[in-house]
Amino acid sequence: MKKVWIYIIMTLIVFSKVYSLSLEEAKEFGLTNSPIIKSAEEALNQAKWDYYQSSFELLPSANLNTSYAKYDPTVQMNVKNNKSYGLQASQVIFAGGKIWLNRDIKKNMYEIAQVNYKQKRIEIIAEIENKFFTSLERQQQLHIAENEYNNAMTNEQIAQIRYNNGSIAEADLLRMKAQTVQKKVNHIQAKTNALSSIIDLQNTLGISEDISPQDLDREIFIYNMFDVIRWEMSQINSFIDKISKLSLVNNTNIKIFDLNVKNAQNQLTMAKGSFLPTINLSFSKNYSKTNLDNDYSDSSTLMLNASIPLLPTGNNISSYLKNKAMVRKIEADFIVNENSINLNSRTVALAWISAIQTAQSAELSLEYAEKSWQQMSQRYQSGVISSSDMLDAEIMLSNARSQFISSRYNILRNKSNLKKLLNIESDEEFSSLIKD
Repeated sequence: MKKVWIYIIMTLIVFSKVYSLSLEEAKEFGLTNSPIIKSAEEALNQAKWDYYQSSFELLPSANLNTSYAKYDPTVQMNVKNNKSYGLQASQVIFAGGKIWLNRDIKKNMYEIAQVNYKQKRIEIIAEIENKFFTSLERQQQLHIAENEYNNAMTNEQIAQIRYNNGSIAEADLLRMKAQTVQKKVNHIQAKTNALSSIIDLQNTLGISEDISPQDLDREIFIYNMFDVIRWEMSQINSFIDKISKLSLVNNTNIKIFDLNVKNAQNQLTMAKGSFLPTINLSFSKNYSKTNLDNDYSDSSTLMLNASIPLLPTGNNISSYLKNKAMVRKIEADFIVNENSINLNSRTVALAWISAIQTAQSAELSLEYAEKSWQQMSQRYQSGVISSSDMLDAEIMLSNARSQFISSRYNILRNKSNLKKLLNIESDEEFSSLIKD
């Protein structure tokens, strides 16, 4: 059903000039078309069947054989042919634990493939969300740049009139002209950035048709603030500690490292098993007859074989010491990785909190800057203030707008990074984590 839905959306995109794409649709496209996901899925299938194969090695092996021999007639023999068939079966009784340990290693590799597959899904989702939000941000920055360019041309026209009637100097007029040119350059750069972000998003989603990311409702930004702005320092520290602990439990890199440690320990145990004997049990039942016999004659053999390794002892010792060093290395790497994740989780959590707190301040700053600009614009049109004062108000408003837009999308981008760190795929799971 999901593939049918994706096909319908793709058809709409092809036959429409520009398709308005929602965030959820973008994630569906990315997960469906991503070669990284497909590669991880095939690696998962490979690891699964490799594990099943290692499990089958615990079972006995059996072969059914038959043969027919025809003898050379030039040889003076009464026997002209020989027919035989039989059954052979064998079972490994003990092999130093290698078969069981190999099965455990393959099982761990299968679990690593499962964890890696989920990790790739979450990484792709986080990448799509970040690029989707960046694309929306640059679209809004383009809109701001366009308005500022139009305002700059209006201010230049006013400056030209005031210059013509002698109320301002030529330097003030030139300052306004320079401002118009600068805003035009900013507008061109904003167009380029917006187009680049769309192309980047298209490449990530695996589509070439024109798309336009659907804008987000203002309520989404408010909802994702989670009332963090009112947190006391004790609540912030408690939340960061909580994220740090959860990252060590849920992080996929930690899980993969833990399974690699287990595999290294199993390989070390296998190396020890190289010094132990191997015991096999085999049974064979054969039937044969020649042209001189009326019936098949049968023979049975039951055999218990045992072998003790003697040489090359040096290879076995080297294998043991190599695997012992590998266990120590992976255990040390595990601690380094654990410390890195712990530090990163605290940094990302703090960045998310900071983005929320910055967003409220940026909103207030924009509100004051807009009011100030409106008053300054009216006074400039009336000839009360100079072009320098008007330009200062323009710069203050431009910075406030840019900071406000970036701060809002930084909230969503940092949330995506937190979800990836905690191995969380859905927004609902993240929301329940914050509200607990």
